[in-house]
Amino acid sequence: MSSGNPYAVPESTNFGQPNTSNIRFPVYTTVMLIVDIVFRLIRMLLVSFSILGVSMMAADDPMYYWGIGEVVTGVLMAVCGLLGDGLVLGKKRIGLFFCWIALLATLGNLVVGLGEIPYMMAGQLADVPADQANAMRIGMWGGAIVMSIFRLALVVAYGVALVMAKRYFDRR
Repeated sequence: MSSGNPYAVPESTNFGQPNTSNIRFPVYTTVMLIVDIVFRLIRMLLVSFSILGVSMMAADDPMYYWGIGEVVTGVLMAVCGLLGDGLVLGKKRIGLFFCWIALLATLGNLVVGLGEIPYMMAGQLADVPADQANAMRIGMWGGAIVMSIFRLALVVAYGVALVMAKRYFDRR
């Protein structure tokens, strides 16, 4: 009830508190998480192929342990990523925990992928003449480097989205 007196004591007790009712969830974060859900669904399909491939390998194969690393990081990426993305999109702060695990698993998967390259090259270049093998080796490493830069760019973009989401939750 306002008395109309400009010198009257305000009726609100919310002195100096920021108005948090109009804070909106960042659009960039929403878009990035939706894009990430698509990538995580694709990763689930790739993990199923990785599991199949590892199950066919002999335990003494040098690629076996790299394959296990591929499966473990892939499962963490898919499960934690989908769970975290869904929770954050549902405005649940706990989702950030799962998203950061997914981000770290993605970096681990990148390291595993780069570690597999020498073994893949050895298998693919075994029957290739030396002059062609060098050109193929350069092409393989070049492709690996370009893909790694692309994946790192996506990881950074995802990390920025997570930081923006954290700031949103901190202000709420």
